[in-house]
Amino acid sequence: MLLRAGCGALMLGVLTVGSGCRSWRFGTQTVALTDAGQASFKVVVGTAASDRTKAAAAELTNYLGRIAGTPFELATGEGRQGLAVGAVSDFPELG
Repeated sequence: MLLRAGCGALMLGVLTVGSGCRSWRFGTQTVALTDAGQASFKVVVGTAASDRTKAAAAELTNYLGRIAGTPFELATGEGRQGLAVGAVSDFPELG
């Protein structure tokens, strides 16, 4: 499974929740889950994603919403924006 940020950086990190901090930290960068009470990004699957990938992305969307206290949207796309979930072959545009 591929988990990427919209900027193309591979995200392998630690989700930090506590004291009002809802962010994802990987390396030296931190990605905020929410901004002004709204989700900061969408969870994205490729157009050819398998049913298993879509189910995993939906589950991730649900968990992120529960953690952040605001709903996250599941979308289909190229994976250039948002949190792309799936196999590398699901996002051929990312090269």
